Order: sequence, then structure tokens, then C-alpha cells
Amino acid sequence: MSNLYEKNVEVPQFSWDYEFVPSFDVNISDTSSYYNLSINIRHLESYPFMNLWVQLHGSSPDGKQQKERMMLSLATPDGKWLGEGLNGVWMQTILAKKKIKFPHKGQYTFGIEQDMRINPLPAVMNVGLKLEKI
Repeated sequence: MSNLYEKNVEVPQFSWDYEFVPSFDVNISDTSSYYNLSINIRHLESYPFMNLWVQLHGSSPDGKQQKERMMLSLATPDGKWLGEGLNGVWMQTILAKKKIKFPHKGQYTFGIEQDMRINPLPAVMNVGLKLEKI
């Protein structure tokens, strides 16, 4: 796998409001290859939940738009954080879409919106998008 794109955005005051939807622009030139799309989450140990519900928005060069709700697991059922931790900060890359193909060359835009019952969502430091060619 080769890393085609990766960008992380800081969440203002580590408090993720519904209105804050980080956007990621990815240029696709190879429509014959498959890709894995992952979401990066960096959070404090004080994050109050075991998971994170998000809406993944996507728009393609031909103007088509999609939105998909997904649950990201941040901890095991017994409360152990997943990913890598250091000094109370945890980082995890979560595979969101596996082996996808892009039908058109050009710029695709993705947005990640928090979709939890609490607003703003505390203790989330960064959210990011990673796209790898497989």
C-alpha cells in the first residue's frame, strides 16, 4: 500500500461542535486502482465514550454527493483504549472504507461530521483522513 493522502485537522478547543466539519480535498488521477480510506482520531484519555459516530460526506468531480453514518470504535468493551497512547493522548487510524474505486479523475472532497448525542463533543483533539492506494 502507498499513502496517497493524509491530513489531520485540529478540533477548536478540543471540543467538536456539530458545525465544525473538517474538509479534505483529494486529487485522484488513477481510476483503475483500489483505495482504502481511513479516519484518524486523536483524543484525550478523558473522552467519555467507547465509540464515535460520524457522518462521512463525499462529493465527486461530477457533482454527485454521498453521506454515510458510521461508528468508529475507540475502546474495547472492557474500556481499554485502542490505538497508540502517550501521556493521556490516544491516536488511532480506523479503516472506514475498504477497497474502493473512484470512477472519475479529478478532485474529491470529503467531510467528517461528528454525529453523537452530545454537542459539543469533548476531548477530541484532531480528526483526519488518510487515503492509501492498494
